[in-house]
Amino acid sequence: PAAASAAAAGGHRRGPWRHRLRAVEPCKNEAFLDDAIAATGTSDPNVLVVGFSTTWCGPCKLMDPKVKKLSETFEGRVNFIKVMGDKDEDGLKIMKREGVRTVPLYQIYKDGVKVDEVAGADMEALTRNIEKHAAGR
Repeated sequence: PAAASAAAAGGHRRGPWRHRLRAVEPCKNEAFLDDAIAATGTSDPNVLVVGFSTTWCGPCKLMDPKVKKLSETFEGRVNFIKVMGDKDEDGLKIMKREGVRTVPLYQIYKDGVKVDEVAGADMEALTRNIEKHAAGR
């Protein structure tokens, strides 16, 4: 039933850690993020982009629709999670743990490890790095 409702909503089952209902999944908590990172090492898609943002960040708001479009472009090859530091449960804790000092910040994970990071509203660099890690998928 849950998978059927996800499919009916236009989502797909992605890995063992969640049903994908949105192009960019909001971070539910620290365990959710950790499970998503771990899943890149054991299931497809094996690439994850974690975007860090805050409610007050202007450049983050400008990047949001562009990142959503990227998530649609890479559908089935890359998963996307957004961590709102000042809004999400565990958001500040996650940002501190990950050493986030500027937003927006995008971390790219592949096969269970962080392989790249893009700081700032640099759409070209983000796209280039996602393409590099999702190549051949």
